[in-house]
Amino acid sequence: MRKLLIVFFTLFILAGCATESYITKQPDILSEDSIIETAKKYIGSTKFDCSSYVRQVFMENGIKLPRTSEEQYQVGINVVTGLLPDDLLFFTTTTLTGKISHIGIYIGDNKFIHSGSHGVRIDSLEDKYYRRRYIGARRVKE
Repeated sequence: MRKLLIVFFTLFILAGCATESYITKQPDILSEDSIIETAKKYIGSTKFDCSSYVRQVFMENGIKLPRTSEEQYQVGINVVTGLLPDDLLFFTTTTLTGKISHIGIYIGDNKFIHSGSHGVRIDSLEDKYYRRRYIGARRVKE
């Protein structure tokens, strides 16, 4: 009986470890521009792919995101109009099939920061390449 309880307790603890919980409420300590400031400090860095870059920036600001851009697209609320700084922007870059394959962070003035093959940089949503591949936006900060 004791062994059964130990096994049950161990499985209970492990099941709790496997459960992911994503914080979508901004901590009170965040300044209005802290995510963008954090994002900009990595400009030029080539050590991230797009989704790990966004995840790192948000994690440094107390917001946990999943690992891939497809998983990140499931977090927060859908933004149809009225983009705000810190909104997550999603793109399809491999084909025009609509499958999410790229993510960036909106910084205002129709610009976003993201990591790609040339490292972390700022681009415009008005750029034909990104305008054609834009899928949508999600807001994970209130």
